Amino acid sequence: MEALKKNYLARQSELIIFSDGPKEGEDPHAVDEVRHCISTIRGFRCIGGKTQSRNVGLARSVIMGMTAIFKAYDRAIVLEDDLITAPDFLFFINMCLDAYKHDSRIFSVSGYTPNIDFSGYDKDIYLAPRTCSWGWGTWRDRWNKVDWEVKDFDSFIRSKQLRREFNCGGEDSSVMLLRQMRGKIDSWAVRFYYSCFKNGGLCVYPTRSRVKNNGADGSGTHFTRMTSKYDIPYELQKSPFSLPVSIHTDKDILKRFAAFYRPSIQRRGINQFKLLLNRLKLL
Repeated sequence: MEALKKNYLARQSELIIFSDGPKEGEDPHAVDEVRHCISTIRGFRCIGGKTQSRNVGLARSVIMGMTAIFKAYDRAIVLEDDLITAPDFLFFINMCLDAYKHDSRIFSVSGYTPNIDFSGYDKDIYLAPRTCSWGWGTWRDRWNKVDWEVKDFDSFIRSKQLRREFNCGGEDSSVMLLRQMRGKIDSWAVRFYYSCFKNGGLCVYPTRSRVKNNGADGSGTHFTRMTSKYDIPYELQKSPFSLPVSIHTDKDILKRFAAFYRPSIQRRGINQFKLLLNRLKLL
């Protein structure tokens, strides 16, 4: 919140906070502490939100919250609590939401970018097929296209061609969706990403990250072990940028982007085994 308040559009922004309830059998005091912190927040045009008395889980909380927001607004910017933003994060996302609102290819805008090599690339943004949940924005009409039940999952997972195409955003993609549909993870993001894929969509990324994930130090829900893989190589600060009216995918950048999300050889072997087991169950 301290980083977000330093954004020079903070005082013009409406802040809406969703606070999930404590999990069953867990101490509720940590949730109470979070809600006390929420009550002290200042520095925005107005502040609202919703608290849950019981834990509804990550995916359901985000889906319910965003769906409620899009009943009143045509666009939204989303942050989770372990993200640190640059002072121009809100400005960058808002500018992209304005610039590409009518470009039906663009499904969402990310404030984070992975640490890939941009040598030989002269634009301030690039396009990738994979959406990102680390400080992002989208529009109501894109959100409303998402099939949260993934009704065509069985036909998708049987198709080697479709899996290959989905994995253009990273070879972990199909297995993440499989794990979600088998109840192994609780993710809204992989389903949002899949709907982007199904609709032929792309995500806008900055070449200079406006977001740092502070939850990859072992303290985060999904990063129980410390990793430096997602670190960005510079301090977050204001960065001048321009948004081209027309932007297209770059073959070299797409290769580097996919390589960043390529699992280890051991993990790829495990993933292939999981897909084979699932296929045998579907036969």
